[in-house]
Amino acid sequence: MAFNLGSTLGLLPPHLKAFLTHAARHSPYYREQDWAKNLLAGLPIRLADIPVTTKSEVAAQLDRFVAESIPPETTIIKSHTSGTTGLALEMCKSQQHYDINRSENIRLLKDWNLASYNVAVVNLIPKKGKEPGTVDVIPWPNGRTVHRFYSNSVDQLSEFVLKLKPSHVHARPSMLEPMLQSGKDFTFLKLVETSLEPTPQSLKDLIGKIPGCRNLDTYGSVEAAMISMSCPKCGVHHVARATNTVEVRKEDGSSAGENETGRLLVTVHSNPVMPLIRYDTGDHVRVTYTSMCEPGQLSIVEIKGRERNLFIAPNGERIWPYVSPVTTAALGIKQLKLVQSAVDCIEVHYDMMTGAENVSQADLQNLIDWEVAAGFRVVPVRTSVFPLAASGKYLKHERLF
Repeated sequence: MAFNLGSTLGLLPPHLKAFLTHAARHSPYYREQDWAKNLLAGLPIRLADIPVTTKSEVAAQLDRFVAESIPPETTIIKSHTSGTTGLALEMCKSQQHYDINRSENIRLLKDWNLASYNVAVVNLIPKKGKEPGTVDVIPWPNGRTVHRFYSNSVDQLSEFVLKLKPSHVHARPSMLEPMLQSGKDFTFLKLVETSLEPTPQSLKDLIGKIPGCRNLDTYGSVEAAMISMSCPKCGVHHVARATNTVEVRKEDGSSAGENETGRLLVTVHSNPVMPLIRYDTGDHVRVTYTSMCEPGQLSIVEIKGRERNLFIAPNGERIWPYVSPVTTAALGIKQLKLVQSAVDCIEVHYDMMTGAENVSQADLQNLIDWEVAAGFRVVPVRTSVFPLAASGKYLKHERLF
């Protein structure tokens, strides 16, 4: 789809100016905003002049985000978001958007040299016609073989991987972490690929203990497609710049500086069918501008996850709950999940390692006091069941209010 820049001369790169001009003319939602009128009047604008678009606004006015002028030859593909935040949205995208995203995926994957990993296992969620335990074997022209394994069971995945001994495994962090914590021998793995959920430092540490094994981590959303991918050279996430314009903003609206954390906003300039401008993903990330590969450009150091899963301390402070796997292992805890059920209460859902004695209430209270924050009342919940959210994702920590 071509865009007419008209006579606008602003502070924006040409591709972004073209996209915004299109939205200012053809998006029922955006064309009523002051920035759109200024842009079409030939006045210079900055991206920061445009109000943030929230997920709730998109959900409430979904039809008004679809452009009114779409060339008849444009192929439109509809897809639904996962509903992790409680709002599942139907997105309209052009084939052009998917083509650009595929090109960015190829660009960012280039240095990972996937062809060198002859056998791969990709873990997928079971669905109708692909019941748990189903395996699809897909041969590639270069001799690489991919085994698609459908299962939500960590034990099933572990058993399949141990039997096949692939060099490359791709799964959700919530499946991989307990698998690698089992103490079984996974030294044959050379590449562990993670996606769909934020990858916790505890899983990265486990991968780092496997000799010669690397972690390929991809971050994205249905609304924006791929947002970033980790780099094998410098270790940080580089942005899919041909697909999205990424901003990271602190609570006061200013840009996050070096090693600072802020709210991730994306402008999906590759999808003119349903323009999303400064869309609030709901995630917080930590950034750098000094990566070895892209000095001076924004890269992502750490993906912290959804704001709705931040905990609120009794003093009102918002905190990122994190418990060291070293500490939990010392207590004999195999798996752990933190649930803030009230302002002053954290439920500690946990499962014990085989042969370990049950952890005491006092030890769990000390764990939260020292590693999360003081002032919470701890409620122990021993369990071996850690269900996925309705979206199919696992939330390692969750706030219920």
